Amino acid sequence: MKIKKLIELKPVDGRRSFYGKATAARVGGVWVCYSYNTPVASVDDAGNVRRLWNGCSVTTSRHLRAFFATFGGALEEWKKQ
Repeated sequence: MKIKKLIELKPVDGRRSFYGKATAARVGGVWVCYSYNTPVASVDDAGNVRRLWNGCSVTTSRHLRAFFATFGGALEEWKKQ
């Protein structure tokens, strides 16, 4: 799939920046969250969350919170998958 738009995510926990380590891209009609260039989650326009990576770290959770705050969905929903 071709990436149509790439943005850098902004922290929602008061920190200044992710310094390019958390991004989101519009791919094939959904937004995909990348943490350290690894696709970890996607959300479609209806807010349906899909888990793309089985791991979970404190840093990835911070990236995902910013992603879901921007595009909809919830970290808890992602963790249940």
